[in-house]
Amino acid sequence: MKEVKGLIGLGIVTVVLLSGYLLYGVMSRENEETKFTHSIEAIQHAESVHDFSIDTINTVILQHGHEALHMKKEERWKVQGIHPDKINNRVLQQLLDGMIGLRAEKQIDTYDNLEDYGFSNPPITIHFSLENDIQQTTYVGQLTMDGRHYYVKQASEKSIFLVAAPSIDELFALKSKVMLSNIPHMDANNITSIKIEKNHGHPIHIQMNPVIDEDKASFGIGVFSIIDYYEQPRDVDFDAFDRLRDKVMDINKCEYYSHGEDNDMNDRLSEPPLTLTIRVEHGEEDIVLYISKNENTGLTYIKRKGYPDIYGLNTFDMAYFLGLTHYDLMNKYLKIVYIDQVNHICIKTPDKTYGFDIDTTNNQYRLEQAGKRNVIVEEKTFKNLYQQLIGITVDAEISDEETIDAKEVFSIEYDMFDGESIRLGFEAYDDLYYRYREGHIQLICSTKQFEKILWTMENMLKD
Repeated sequence: MKEVKGLIGLGIVTVVLLSGYLLYGVMSRENEETKFTHSIEAIQHAESVHDFSIDTINTVILQHGHEALHMKKEERWKVQGIHPDKINNRVLQQLLDGMIGLRAEKQIDTYDNLEDYGFSNPPITIHFSLENDIQQTTYVGQLTMDGRHYYVKQASEKSIFLVAAPSIDELFALKSKVMLSNIPHMDANNITSIKIEKNHGHPIHIQMNPVIDEDKASFGIGVFSIIDYYEQPRDVDFDAFDRLRDKVMDINKCEYYSHGEDNDMNDRLSEPPLTLTIRVEHGEEDIVLYISKNENTGLTYIKRKGYPDIYGLNTFDMAYFLGLTHYDLMNKYLKIVYIDQVNHICIKTPDKTYGFDIDTTNNQYRLEQAGKRNVIVEEKTFKNLYQQLIGITVDAEISDEETIDAKEVFSIEYDMFDGESIRLGFEAYDDLYYRYREGHIQLICSTKQFEKILWTMENMLKD
């Protein structure tokens, strides 16, 4: 009985303590929230923060951090530092309308400290110079705790307004687009060619094939090819190209930085570590971009060939481009030949020759080891072998201008219905790899792939 009473007593104490804790927590939150919300009044109909129109304005200065945009009304609105022909007048008008037309959804009339709302060092200041020499300054403070509004205050008024966050965020977006860019906005789906040139090494040039093989395209290859490097154009890997294209698309985020007055930037861009040449469908000319990075600030400078303006970008992945190789972009299948185009295959090693006669119309496949055995192979068995042949992959690439005298140890020759032939010859690279030559390029393939092909054919001949 004593134990039961003890448990009841302990339970009561626990409930009291827990209730006190919860009450304290609620009161603490209320006190914290009261600091910002006790005097907030909802405005039934959103009202304008400003009581003047664009017709009464002479100049506007939009200060965002250390950057300022000076706008002056003349016959047409002008922007300091930007040639009139370079001003995007539609965007400029949207920006002016957005600043003047800020609307308050809530209002705070009683508060203790302006610092609590971000006004000690406001991220945005808008200064209006009106007719009759009237000056008016508007401050944009910090976001509310729920992220739905910014605190906004006029310098001459006591009240603090809550303005919907999207209308302030739109000012940031419009500000960066006031100047017409010399670098056109690129659509990822319209790119037809990308050329990457660095201070050293062979340029990487990929372009869309004029005729796209739908069968290849269904496997994510055959849309783009690497040209001007291998003896024959080689397919670009689909995923690798997607990544490259995404990196190029980052350029769309660049912002105007300078009209070319900065000698340091001009020096960097006169011999840039990276040059990108991009061609887009229906484009009048190639877009040639000189790109350099300031390692101290992390800012990437971008300048279009033939134009003085310099643009800045913080998110550009310079290291990716400088480290990129042809091999990174290359589809790793050595050679894909479609079976419906082939009527005979010859496979040779130093001591054996194998031949396949292919009749896809009647689904007949005959394998012969020269001078010894021949068998009719089932379609499923043959296609398994064919997958191994066209599935030979490249494990590495070596660029070597030297001529190496080496004998072939394995070859595959496809005779086509159109009378053409495709021959792949392999030399021993070492005990683990064979080498396939593409001019001065050596493509290295694991010997295990070839051992499996021989093993498969020998098993066919046994059955």
